[in-house]
Amino acid sequence: MLARLAGRPRLVALPVAIDLERGWRDFHVNANDSTSSLAASVEGNPYQDLTRTVEVRPVPVLRLQDVLERIPPQVEVEYVKTDVQGLDLQVLKSAGQALRRVDRVKAEVIAGSIYQATGDSRPGTEAEFVAYMEQMGFGFVGDSDVQPERLWMDKTFVRRGGFGTAWRDLRRALR
Repeated sequence: MLARLAGRPRLVALPVAIDLERGWRDFHVNANDSTSSLAASVEGNPYQDLTRTVEVRPVPVLRLQDVLERIPPQVEVEYVKTDVQGLDLQVLKSAGQALRRVDRVKAEVIAGSIYQATGDSRPGTEAEFVAYMEQMGFGFVGDSDVQPERLWMDKTFVRRGGFGTAWRDLRRALR
């Protein structure tokens, strides 16, 4: 994935684990690398061949707040995309108030029983995503990449009160 993104201007892809708390967590390396997650997969899920864990390894974990706070305040954070196999709501919550400096967020919501976790580490519901993002000052724009039976989809949110990318593009062109 990182190789496909290399060389794009103004894009930073970080190969780190992000969750609610800093420290160390077990990372489940799955049969299909793109399904690997901090959350273990549910036995017998519809994608079991892809999500079967082949190795568990401890990894360091940061909060999204740690990342966003290291971006200089004069640099605009236009877009954050999460696709972290069941822990997307936790990643967004880990940003704390720093999430308010982001203009647009696209997050994967896993509505099916694919990854297991309990308490704060369980995958969020669609309603929980929308409610949390509204609380943080974002409006829900819509769904994309909706999978059969709505087992997972991407939800897009835009910060309220912002002018959107068209305004930023015009400002850059005038510089």
